[in-house]
Amino acid sequence: MALEVQGRDLTRDVTVTLSGEKRIPLGAGQSADIFRGKWKDQGQQKLVAIKHYRLALNDPPEIVEAVNRRLIRESQTWFDLDHPHVLPCYGLCDGLGLTVALVCPLHLNGNILQYMSKVECSSAVRLKFINEIAAGLLYLHSRVPGVVHADLHCGNILINDQEQALLADFGRSKKIGIAGYTTALFCGSTRHMAPELFPEETPEGDEVDPDMIFCMATDMYAFAMVCFEILTGNVPFKALRYDYQVISAIRRSKRPEPTLEVQQSIPLDVWEIMYRCWNQDPGQRPSAGEVVEFLAKVPVS
Repeated sequence: MALEVQGRDLTRDVTVTLSGEKRIPLGAGQSADIFRGKWKDQGQQKLVAIKHYRLALNDPPEIVEAVNRRLIRESQTWFDLDHPHVLPCYGLCDGLGLTVALVCPLHLNGNILQYMSKVECSSAVRLKFINEIAAGLLYLHSRVPGVVHADLHCGNILINDQEQALLADFGRSKKIGIAGYTTALFCGSTRHMAPELFPEETPEGDEVDPDMIFCMATDMYAFAMVCFEILTGNVPFKALRYDYQVISAIRRSKRPEPTLEVQQSIPLDVWEIMYRCWNQDPGQRPSAGEVVEFLAKVPVS
């Protein structure tokens, strides 16, 4: 498959690390496997993570083609990003299966939840992570055209060797105002999704316009849920087991409650900005710039 992309085609320079004679993924998500590999970059070898999306062998060619088109769009969006709190994308590689794969730096600390399960993180460290996530969002939203992450949750926030938070996985990202740049092929995390992403019903025959749904305001709603999870160690709506229960609660304006335990974990100032970010009305949510400015004033104890 010829990779006609703005990013680099790394197929000849990337190899997947084998376990015995098998490719064993480092991790697996809802729709993709992450493999450890090596990239030979100008004579130097770098450890990389290779993200390969799964498809069934009997999927029709038009589905395979559609997935690859969307992955190439993702790489084009991601490859252009350059910020201390956004995971870089090195390029694409082919030959691992039906779809192309994305190549990015390997961070063995894993995502933020995996890291915090292994390392004791003080409230000050957790607040630092939240500030870094907000800074990454501000960078995305401030670009021209602006970039919406559209799938922000703790599984998509990595911790690097310098113990910094990095936004990753732009599989649903979109460029504001650019037709065809919404890569909404893969489902997101229900517990972090804004109420407007769950319309009560869509008129028969009508399609939901992604440009009317995923926006900077939905990122800010997800940011509030990420803050809740980082500071409390609990997933949002922990008492609700099934997605349909969570969706029903979100539609009815239910949000995580400020229980005594939650109040002990989340500073009042931070709760205030979270409360504003998960407003039922997207027009009332603060921008990433407002959040960054607000968090800079929060005392770190």
